[in-house]
Amino acid sequence: MKRKIVTGILAFLLLLIYAAPVLAVETEDMLPKKVIVKAWTDKTSYKPGETCHLNIIIFNNSPDDYYIKNITIYYFMEKGEWLYFYDRDKEQWMGFQIIEPEPDTLRSGDLRSCEASIEIPSGNVISRGTYQIEVIVHLGTKILSPEQTPEIQIGYEEPITVEGLGNIATLLAVLIILVVLSALAISAAVYLSLAKLKKSLGRSMSSPPEGKEAE
Repeated sequence: MKRKIVTGILAFLLLLIYAAPVLAVETEDMLPKKVIVKAWTDKTSYKPGETCHLNIIIFNNSPDDYYIKNITIYYFMEKGEWLYFYDRDKEQWMGFQIIEPEPDTLRSGDLRSCEASIEIPSGNVISRGTYQIEVIVHLGTKILSPEQTPEIQIGYEEPITVEGLGNIATLLAVLIILVVLSALAISAAVYLSLAKLKKSLGRSMSSPPEGKEAE
């Protein structure tokens, strides 16, 4: 029984090995006969100080060969605001990136993959919101971009500042003072009421009853 199971597994593996090229050809035939560009990020949202990693794939499913001049990447918001980041290699602020893949010849059936990364500036240097990533592949005289434009969300955590803590402490102090004053006012009112009541009782007890003369 065990021998039959092992034989079945080996036969299945051999079938996969021999069928893999056929499946690959069928998959390539299902794709459009052109250069296909895909791009995606490792996350959809980032905080200041984090690093955004962008993955790019270029697959030549056409019968022609091409020369990859470069890949240009822009980060911007819909309202036109750019995402500027500090390039540590060039030691300057940049609004775009340029990648020159090697080898630069993209033959028919070739696949190129590359990665770009930027560090999201900290210190409220950029605006929070959704940024689009435009990837432009300069392929000889042709210009290609991914069919789906990657997007990233950049947000900030609103920390409690020292000024905010000071305001909270002031409010607590005022609240404590009001509670103490209220307690003192209530105690004073109770004391005065008791004093008036005691005084009234003392007068009533010291005065003779009506209709009787003092002996």
